[in-house]
Amino acid sequence: MDHAYMIDHLVDIKRYVYGVFTGGDEGCVEEIEYDGIIRKFDLDLCFQFRIWAPAGLEASAPFRLTINSRSKSPPDFGYGPWGGFQLVSESFVDIVENLDPGMHQFIRIPETYIKGGVKIEKTYYIMNVVKTIYAIDIENSNVRLERRKVQSATNDVFATKIHILDPFKFSFFRNKIGNANMWYGSTSDINRLFFSQRLVGKLLSQKLSPLPYMVVDLV
Repeated sequence: MDHAYMIDHLVDIKRYVYGVFTGGDEGCVEEIEYDGIIRKFDLDLCFQFRIWAPAGLEASAPFRLTINSRSKSPPDFGYGPWGGFQLVSESFVDIVENLDPGMHQFIRIPETYIKGGVKIEKTYYIMNVVKTIYAIDIENSNVRLERRKVQSATNDVFATKIHILDPFKFSFFRNKIGNANMWYGSTSDINRLFFSQRLVGKLLSQKLSPLPYMVVDLV
């Protein structure tokens, strides 16, 4: 049986890249149509809503990363400007672009420094995964569904939240994933980041630094 992989939370901060992002324009906003409504978005909101950031917002991104480490060979993955797993190395970007050219947005950080103000050549990107897939096979997954009212109007609107239970057992419908190699679950699904077996194989064969993977069956 083929598999996909859920990326678990990057809990141990010392195993990943973290530091200070400087430069750019935090106050930059643009009007973007979302769900039929024109809204004001900054770069962070584009990431939260998984919208491809337009050129003006992309240009507002931080242009310097100072890593809280003295290692001249830091890991390939880490925490972005707004927290969470958003930071990836150029090696990772090259692998993803080879598999799925142009599918996801990667915003380059031009300068990388380590503690002591030493500039290093390793280049990082802020990763914006814009592909969302609802693919969960509820009957073959160890999960609990919670139905919640999210809006009061003429007709009540409800949303379903899915909670992962122990022991971890998770299945996806293969036909819904198709040829995707990296995606997020939808907000009514498991709202986490997933990699294909093919992508994980490339990361391992090219010896990129470790990530916490949880195996997901494909049915």
